[in-house]
Amino acid sequence: KLHPMKGSTKGGTRIVISGENMRSSDQLSCQIGDKIVSAVYISPSAIECNAPMSTKKGNMEVRISNNGYHFSDTMQYFFYYAPSIINAISPSIGPSTGKTVVLIRALNLINSTSLSCRFDTTVVKAVFISQTKCSCIAPPYKASSGDLPKVVTLQVSNNGIDFVSSIRMFTY
Repeated sequence: KLHPMKGSTKGGTRIVISGENMRSSDQLSCQIGDKIVSAVYISPSAIECNAPMSTKKGNMEVRISNNGYHFSDTMQYFFYYAPSIINAISPSIGPSTGKTVVLIRALNLINSTSLSCRFDTTVVKAVFISQTKCSCIAPPYKASSGDLPKVVTLQVSNNGIDFVSSIRMFTY
């Protein structure tokens, strides 16, 4: 089993693979599509590897190996998507109590239960509208973060883990 099951073609998504009979080894590796990357042993039932960059979107086979040569017969699929890019947000300001519905205009959004927004360090679920629009409800501002008004970063993620490098600013 993979978690997460999808990531950007930019690569770098940390994938935890759950299974059986995993061994701690210098040759522990993952094959994702046609690329082989080293893996990190977590336990006999879990390893972790970073998804490599991909020029292709869509499902890629994932197999594991304890010795770097013989890969598992069974496989899972990791889905690569184009990275999202935020173009605009509206409104860009809201009360410190939160609850402001923010419309995000972006490229390459995916209709997924993992679609999320991050206001500073707080992650909230996003509502998919289209491949170019989603909305999020701004969380309440944390008083421990400083005096108001406070400008925070707003980012979006298709998998709930990897947040895009294109950001917009939201003011409480």
